[in-house]
Amino acid sequence: MFPPSSIGADHYGTQQYLAPNGEVVAVPLYKLVGDTFFDSVLDTGRWTASVGTGGYAAVSAGQLNLSTGTTANNATSLTSVHVARFSGLAPNKIRATLQLPDGGTANNVREWGIATTSAGATVDGAFFRQNGTTLQLVTKKSGVETVIASSGAFNGQYGTTFSVGTNSHFFEVIYQPRQVVWLADNKIIHTYSAAATSWTGNLHLKIWIANYNTNGLTTNVDMQVRLLTVARFGVADTQVDGYFQQGLTAGVILKYGPGTLRSLILSGVTNNSVVTLYDGTSTSGTVMFSSGTMGAQTQPLALNASDEAFNDGLFLTVTGAASNAWVHFE
Repeated sequence: MFPPSSIGADHYGTQQYLAPNGEVVAVPLYKLVGDTFFDSVLDTGRWTASVGTGGYAAVSAGQLNLSTGTTANNATSLTSVHVARFSGLAPNKIRATLQLPDGGTANNVREWGIATTSAGATVDGAFFRQNGTTLQLVTKKSGVETVIASSGAFNGQYGTTFSVGTNSHFFEVIYQPRQVVWLADNKIIHTYSAAATSWTGNLHLKIWIANYNTNGLTTNVDMQVRLLTVARFGVADTQVDGYFQQGLTAGVILKYGPGTLRSLILSGVTNNSVVTLYDGTSTSGTVMFSSGTMGAQTQPLALNASDEAFNDGLFLTVTGAASNAWVHFE
């Protein structure tokens, strides 16, 4: 036996290495949420847009145009419908292929990265911000913002400054509990290590981009986006959990936060029983599955959930009459 031997690393610090028995080990990427943009349609199954008066979030020829319009202080934003679940053992990474055609406009702010939101404002996350003509790197924790660094104080491979310019770039944010790395075109702009306190209150984050005017600005300002996606370093699957519910229940929380529903096995079904699963932590969540009113059944029924993702939690009810439900989820 001998210790692992490094045989190469990419610019993220992700390594290939030799395991003790000589196998080459590499960390793959697995896409979680987001995609390219299709034709001239904004897919509302993937994206949620918030558009102010006169602004727009429109797709043309596979490119998203996120614009303020000419109404004073107008704002537009876009989030992914689904959450990029953080599994714990490896970082997540957002990649955005994005262009600011003006290179920065006074009294305009544009943001792109990952975040949770409430009432249109970011709560937790990490993102790029073009504030006028200055690029800033921002984290947010429970609604409290920290500008980690502005151009002139960066510590990465570009030196202390980086200019977004007017051409498109591959922008990335790699994030984990103790570290956030911002990159452009496969080179590090800045690395932040959260050694003393955590940088976010939540690592289960959505894609976030926003474009808003301030100080009475009435100029139409654009963001042009070709790709927005979040991937995990590592394999898709994590260990499956199971929960067995015997008989009636007005509701039980199986999981908080995002996850994946794998399968459901029903048994001991009595007449008029209804089994329901919700995306959430109560019956106010979105219904993921409902058996409808069932007749009595003596044979177990196995249902494949096709790895359906949920965002806000997993909640189970068995109502009307008794049934047994065995739920498998990540």
